[in-house]
Amino acid sequence: MSVISSLIKVLTPLNIYNITYGTNIYNELNVYAKELDRLNLEIDTLLREAFVYTAESYGLANIEKIYTAEDTLNTAQTRREKILERLSINDNYFTLKDMEKSLLSLGVKKYRIIEYPSKCLIVFEISGKYTDAQINFIRAEIQKLAPVTFEVEIYFGGLSWSEFESKDLNFSNMELQNLSWEQIDKLE
Repeated sequence: MSVISSLIKVLTPLNIYNITYGTNIYNELNVYAKELDRLNLEIDTLLREAFVYTAESYGLANIEKIYTAEDTLNTAQTRREKILERLSINDNYFTLKDMEKSLLSLGVKKYRIIEYPSKCLIVFEISGKYTDAQINFIRAEIQKLAPVTFEVEIYFGGLSWSEFESKDLNFSNMELQNLSWEQIDKLE
C-alpha cells in the first residue's frame, strides 16, 4: 500500500480534513507521501544490500572489500557463495580440504597444494592470471590461513612445476626451443 493510501485511510475516519482528490490538503499529503515512498524504497534497498544472501550491488562490493578481493566479473550469486565460503573459515580450518576451500574463497581456481609433513612445509602452486595487487592479497591471506607450524611457499605462474613435469617441459627441452621466461609463463 502506498503512503498516500495509508494517509487517506488513517485520516478519513477523523472527519477533520477534506481529503478528496484535487483538494489542497490532498495535494499537500501527496507531496509528503511521494517523498516518504522514495525514502521507503531507499530503506528497502539498504536492508537488501546489508545482508550477503540478498545483496546485489554496493552491498556485495562493500562486503567483498572487508572479507575478500573484489570480484565484479562474476554473477551476484557466485560472489555471494564466495563471501559465504570466506565467512565460514575459522580457527579450526587446518586440513587440506579446508585449505582448498580457503583458496576458492579467495577466487583461486587453478592450484595445487603439496604437503611435506616431514619438512613442515606446504607448497602452493597457483596458476592463472592475476594482477600484482591480487597476488599480494592472495599471498597475505594464505599466510594468515596456513597453519603456523608449517613453512609456506607460494608460487604463481602460467604453469606449475607439476604441469612442467606432466608435459615433459624440462629445462633442456625449453632451452632447445629457445623459450624466454615470458613464453614459458604463457605455456598451457
